[in-house]
Amino acid sequence: MSTVSDRKIGSTDIACIAALYEPQLAADLPKHKTAADVWFRLMTGKDAPSNPNMDRGLRLEASLFECYRRFVGPLWRPTLAENEWWLVKHHRHEWATCSPDGFDREPPPDLVTEMKTQSRWARKQWGLPGTNHLATRFLYQLAWSMACCDVARAHLLVAFGTDTQDSDGAPMFIIEDTAVYWSERDLDLEQRLLGYGERFMNDFVHTGKPPPVKPAHHRRAFKQHIGVTSWEHLKEAQSA
Repeated sequence: MSTVSDRKIGSTDIACIAALYEPQLAADLPKHKTAADVWFRLMTGKDAPSNPNMDRGLRLEASLFECYRRFVGPLWRPTLAENEWWLVKHHRHEWATCSPDGFDREPPPDLVTEMKTQSRWARKQWGLPGTNHLATRFLYQLAWSMACCDVARAHLLVAFGTDTQDSDGAPMFIIEDTAVYWSERDLDLEQRLLGYGERFMNDFVHTGKPPPVKPAHHRRAFKQHIGVTSWEHLKEAQSA
């Protein structure tokens, strides 16, 4: 069971939370995570299981870092033990955090950097390389990271490619293209997202009431946690 001090909203959580208050955003969200998954992790400490996109990103992390350093600019991150994450907290809201992939220099930085891998079929969701035209959920992630890190700019390096397997059947990702996108700090967007985060904490986390969406994972454990036996009962519990 997680404690109140453990309950943090990260940069990959905020778009799921924002979709509760901006329903049109739901269509842009990945299928493996909803606000209910975020709530369940905050309440129980059980995170969603890894998915192919996450595994792909971890496998290619070192290559993406080298690509950024070679073709874009300097990239700094603290020395971490294997499977260890670093966490940056917002200066006012201790529940708002991010785990950035890097800074342009040792703190205090000017720029925060994130890395992503995307299927070639997702390319239509992105604008031209070198622009700030990116899918809303990634725009929100960068905005959250800039708020937590207190920087004015963010870079997002994206590797587009195809998932396949090697001769032994192990997963592979063939990178076909890379592109860098950027974002500048938008204080209006930042305050809106922080407002959503605070509402989520007050409406659902501190009260223990589940948000009005289904989780993508741990569905049996989710129902057991809130004491219902069916999704119909879940709707009743959420509307009570």
